[in-house]
Amino acid sequence: MKKYSVALVVALVVAFAAPVLANPFSDVPFSHWAYDAVKKLTDKGIMIGMPDGTFKGEKGVNRYELAVTLARALDKLPSMKGKVDATDLRTLEKLTVEFADELALLGVKVTALEDELQAVRDDLAVIKAGAHDEGGCGGCGGEIKITGDAKVSIGSLKYENDFTNVGAAKDDMSTMYQIGFNFAAPIDKDISTFIRIVNDDLQGQKLDAIENGTFGIDVAFIDVKNFFELGDIRVGRQVVSVGHSIALATKLDAIAFAKDIDELKLALIFSDDPVGVNVPKNGFNSKILDLKYAIGEHDAEFYYVQSSYAGNPGMDPVTYGIALDGGLVEEVDYLIEYSKYDPDVAAGVKGTALLGGVAWDFTDKLAIEILYGKGDEEWMPTGIYYHNRFKDMFGRMDQQAGQPGVPGHGVTNMAPTPASGSLQGIKDIMVILDSELTEKTNGCLIYEKVEANDSSALIGNADEYKRLTLGLDHQYAPNTAFGIYYDTVEYDVDTVNTAQNNGGWNRIRVEMSVKF
Repeated sequence: MKKYSVALVVALVVAFAAPVLANPFSDVPFSHWAYDAVKKLTDKGIMIGMPDGTFKGEKGVNRYELAVTLARALDKLPSMKGKVDATDLRTLEKLTVEFADELALLGVKVTALEDELQAVRDDLAVIKAGAHDEGGCGGCGGEIKITGDAKVSIGSLKYENDFTNVGAAKDDMSTMYQIGFNFAAPIDKDISTFIRIVNDDLQGQKLDAIENGTFGIDVAFIDVKNFFELGDIRVGRQVVSVGHSIALATKLDAIAFAKDIDELKLALIFSDDPVGVNVPKNGFNSKILDLKYAIGEHDAEFYYVQSSYAGNPGMDPVTYGIALDGGLVEEVDYLIEYSKYDPDVAAGVKGTALLGGVAWDFTDKLAIEILYGKGDEEWMPTGIYYHNRFKDMFGRMDQQAGQPGVPGHGVTNMAPTPASGSLQGIKDIMVILDSELTEKTNGCLIYEKVEANDSSALIGNADEYKRLTLGLDHQYAPNTAFGIYYDTVEYDVDTVNTAQNNGGWNRIRVEMSVKF
């Protein structure tokens, strides 16, 4: 039976049970802490007030009304991007704990939803056990929570040119198997740790080609909230990204400071080398400033990344940019990002990149998104982990670089270039059509066309190609997802030696992931 979200179940229960609730719960005293919490969330637009659409201020309300208001806030939480910060989430968590009994009691009279309500009660019990109380940290004290996930992806490859000489592209099975274990431990109400151990993103031509893989630390950090009352701090290996992940989105050993100042979110990060192929100067060789500001329904972000490398002469490359997101009209959203790269070696090799897009949910089951990206050949991403592709945009994909997501597939001369998957030297237009086919199954159709954006005689031109992807995603169980995809890529021009040329390829992928 489907497991409904807390907010959805509560909303259904309220709809069925309200007519028979002649005697609502006792009033909440005006001195109760929930009044101040609800007032702050209402002022920020996170909660929408009492059932009559207002916040009653000095007038007392009952626990039933607050429970309904809370249910509405939880229901709209996924759409509150940019408005809800960590403090707001903790406040919502405390309110959920405070009114857990009322939320559960609302379902006692509705036997048809008993299974779903039991799941809701179980979820609330978990939240209540781990939430912070007024005097300390209820549920904290060093308990270690262990979770994990496993993913298998198998693709059947067919190249337009299937050569048999050593090192050339061949028709075969491309496989990836990954398993990860997550260890999270709250120390007290302000300190927590997290470690993720994962195998080495293994891939091979056949399943037995991954036997020698080893496990290593993927991310590992300590979080401290309100560090010396200056802000939050995270120390360790962590995922760092800016903008829409076209300039920087990778894992770094870093110290990250974060501070919320009203609508402004400030982050200052000191890290190791995002690229990993240059000689860093002593100390932190990368400094990152990230500023985010919410303006009504719009979110603005400015980022500045500077790295320092030793040498004769040394280099101090800089990447900076601005990103905007928001709503144009009802059901239509937009995004835009401008990025500039200065390698600090010669004035003539500075480069820029631009990303823009619109998304339209023209029915409740059908949506379309159009993205356009353009990057000079002189523009370089600071660091992109190869799994990170914005909206599944393949981007630059030279024929000798292999397929995105499976770099090299065990073929030595097909290793990805540093710019693989980026906007460097290309103009990229992509159209995405998403459809909800059933309650648990979604379908997608993606068309992407990449052209070379020639701007430098010193840098090789990108290969041009067209790509079509058809996909189905099915949520088989709450913790198990299944997907099947068909990709076809056709390169417009044979730009490499014929013996090394893919010339284009077709692939059928089957993926399954499980969380435990």
